[in-house]
Amino acid sequence: MSSFLKLGKGTNLKRKIGKNMSNSEELARLIGETKAELFHLGPITLIFEPLSDFYSLSMALVFLNGAIYEPEELMGITHFVEHMAFKGTGDKDYLQLSKEMDLLGGNFNAFTTKEFVAFYGKVIYSNISKALDLLFEIAFSPSFPQEEIEKEKRVILEEIALAMDQPEELLVDMYYKTVYDGHPLSYPVIGTEETVMSFDREKLIEYHKANFTPSNLIISLGGRFSSDEAINLIEKYIRRYYGDISKAGRYERRDIEKPRFYYESRYRRHSVKEAYVIYGTEGVPQGSPDRFKWLLLDMILGGGSSSKLFIELREKRGLVYTIGTFHQSFSMAGTFGVSFVTNPKNLEEAIDAIKYVFAHPERISQEDLEIAKAQLLIGLALNYESSFTRTFSNLKSYLYLGRLQSPSEIMREIEGISLSEVRDLAYSLKEREYSLAVVSSENPLGLPEFGDISS
Repeated sequence: MSSFLKLGKGTNLKRKIGKNMSNSEELARLIGETKAELFHLGPITLIFEPLSDFYSLSMALVFLNGAIYEPEELMGITHFVEHMAFKGTGDKDYLQLSKEMDLLGGNFNAFTTKEFVAFYGKVIYSNISKALDLLFEIAFSPSFPQEEIEKEKRVILEEIALAMDQPEELLVDMYYKTVYDGHPLSYPVIGTEETVMSFDREKLIEYHKANFTPSNLIISLGGRFSSDEAINLIEKYIRRYYGDISKAGRYERRDIEKPRFYYESRYRRHSVKEAYVIYGTEGVPQGSPDRFKWLLLDMILGGGSSSKLFIELREKRGLVYTIGTFHQSFSMAGTFGVSFVTNPKNLEEAIDAIKYVFAHPERISQEDLEIAKAQLLIGLALNYESSFTRTFSNLKSYLYLGRLQSPSEIMREIEGISLSEVRDLAYSLKEREYSLAVVSSENPLGLPEFGDISS
């Protein structure tokens, strides 16, 4: 399982940053203050960040109907519609769409999360009109060819089957189904074999018409462009592919309650030699004021080869080959955990070693905190060189905080966190309950079985 924060690579900015530089003000100066602004076009929220020194332009059409808003019997339909959007529009088939995307020389794609679905593109700035035209056509005008629906069912069933062969995928799936049992956050974005096979053309068209509307849309642009030109183009393509947005009506999103976090242990049988493990507890949602404290603690405990857990379990005790921590947040909930792989006979000792690390938060030093801050701050700075990162960072800031948060504000907040604050959070780990998820061919702890998928 990957860490919540993914540090990116940079080129120009990297050459400007001294190897020991982690001062937030200096990094913010190099990045430049955010120019992001909010606009409204009827029911559509627009997030624009024009960057004149960029040559790229990234754009995203984001519909706020992720997998958690699906009825249980339609689990996976948003992901299916997202795939089908690239299979044909109007009189164009998937090959024609692919050629148009390739001709622009950029990158077009889409993804579905538990909370939203995004269609995005990254192109050279001079192709803004053609790129927006194509993105609107894909998002708003899929034709859902019957033969492509049947092929896509087979493709997604293969994707589900592939996940069943991968212990890491099974582990994450089981963990969320255990800690969020019965809540939509526990549902797989991809759906199940049963739900996917139930989708027909009529269901897909009806679902797309009801959920992929201007009333449910945020558009985010970052890179080199003119705001006035972008607004004019968006108005043009909304009219072309949707019609009069004043007639879009109000979007009624399904109400989702905050999930209960279940502290349970589960084992899933799989024909692998090692034990794949998550040892986790409740975290905080995306909008929490403590989110950066959790990220720093994440880095200190399991963010790299100098982290506390890596040193204790791998370097000192030789119990694991790989170990890391994660803090995964959603709008309404979050979870913090340790993921690792070990020999089943070492499982109990490995968990005891994790508890030992958690029992000694006083061993977190000022140097540990400074290293974690440097990792976060410089990683953020390098990522901000990308128009794609800017586009989605602004989007998530608006979604989860209700406002746009500038890079300098984020960096000042991280740098302002004290050692005592991080230690206080670390102390809380001593007193918490934990869930345990294990995928292995053996069950040395005698955990309740989640399911048996062994061959």
